[in-house]
Amino acid sequence: CAEMKSPFVNFEELKIGHLPHPGYERKADTIVGEAYTDVLSSWAFGLTCTAGWRQCLLAKHVEIAIANSLPVSDSLAEYDVPKEINECMVLADFRRKPKDVFDEMSYLLKNENEYNERRKRYRDYILSNRSADQNTKKLIQQIRTMK
Repeated sequence: CAEMKSPFVNFEELKIGHLPHPGYERKADTIVGEAYTDVLSSWAFGLTCTAGWRQCLLAKHVEIAIANSLPVSDSLAEYDVPKEINECMVLADFRRKPKDVFDEMSYLLKNENEYNERRKRYRDYILSNRSADQNTKKLIQQIRTMK
């Protein structure tokens, strides 16, 4: 990122990569499946957003958890996830200055115990409550209780 300049962020300190959305038509050079998770898991943070979709937890938030990374995202609605989950993430929304977001990321990289604790709480919540297996179990339970 040597070509990137900012009065707020030391880009030398943060190694930044870009993993584009694979799209809906598979191309030969598209990274998907296990390779996608391998790339995500090599990063400390996964920068994402709810894309204006009612602040709901989306598949990309789950993918970041499965890859054992920590999301940097706008906040998720409290009707969708507990408040504690937003507190695990690095919040990057209109209420925060970009410098504050990068300062928090830098802080977490220097404080491994806190980083690991937040990442673990986020991942544990997702795997316990929002994984494909959990969603399937909930759906089967709902179907069984239908009259």
